[in-house]
Amino acid sequence: MGANIVRRLREKGWSVRGMDMNAEATASLAAECSMQPMLSIAEVAHLPAPRLVWLMVPAGKPVEDVLFGE
Repeated sequence: MGANIVRRLREKGWSVRGMDMNAEATASLAAECSMQPMLSIAEVAHLPAPRLVWLMVPAGKPVEDVLFGE
């Protein structure tokens, strides 16, 4: 699902930075549609403003881990 959203955003001219816990998936999508890969969620803090952050994580503990650290 996230890959298709990236593809659609890129088709509409959006600049997209993305990351998957699977580094191969991130690299593959970056090569396919010129998404700029991120190495960690911490890079979000360094994106220039204005920015839109879209997190796609399973509900529950994974959300807590992403938002507040493990």
